[in-house]
Amino acid sequence: MANVLIATIPVVYDERAHQRVLARLKYWPQSGTTDLASAVGYLMVEYLLNSQCVSASVFHSLHQNEYGKWMLSNSPIDFNISHSGNKVVAVITDNGKAGIDIEQLRPISWQDYKDVFSSEEWLLLNNAHHPESLFFDLWTKKESLSKAYGLGMQLEFSTVRINESKGCVLPTSMEGYFYPIMVPQYTAHVCLTHRQGVFVKKFDFQALSGTI
Repeated sequence: MANVLIATIPVVYDERAHQRVLARLKYWPQSGTTDLASAVGYLMVEYLLNSQCVSASVFHSLHQNEYGKWMLSNSPIDFNISHSGNKVVAVITDNGKAGIDIEQLRPISWQDYKDVFSSEEWLLLNNAHHPESLFFDLWTKKESLSKAYGLGMQLEFSTVRINESKGCVLPTSMEGYFYPIMVPQYTAHVCLTHRQGVFVKKFDFQALSGTI
């Protein structure tokens, strides 16, 4: 089972909320929490790892790979964070790899991203009644798959092929399964390398006590 948390941060920056979140963090470098959304994302991961009964020694093995994905050494647990607008999402699983991406629906010059898509996807976009909606659907799937494998924006998205709820990276063996996360006015997808259930719940970071 993969667990997903969704948090809403203040539309207007809240310094006091930011400081409260920073005070609760135990394992993340302060240099990576300069904005409230990132700090909340890291707090969500600590909450999820605590729910998995991860020991302090495993927590201390947190590190980033060469492309910036946070990972644990010698642990089957994988996790990922994303934020857009005033929403922050996090996913964790102990069954394979996990990636997540969320994008706020907004006007976008999708025609500028031709090199991101295959010729078939580009044809679909040009014939779609709502091309921006399709753009964000494809984008979040591609990015979540790339993030699951720890590649981030280093992967050429045109090599990611989407077949509804499954995707792969050509010409490699990397593949994953997509699960939509319902957030009004946003598009979000989790990508998991193993089929499994996905449990989603809201995360109220301001209602937490001083420790998690």
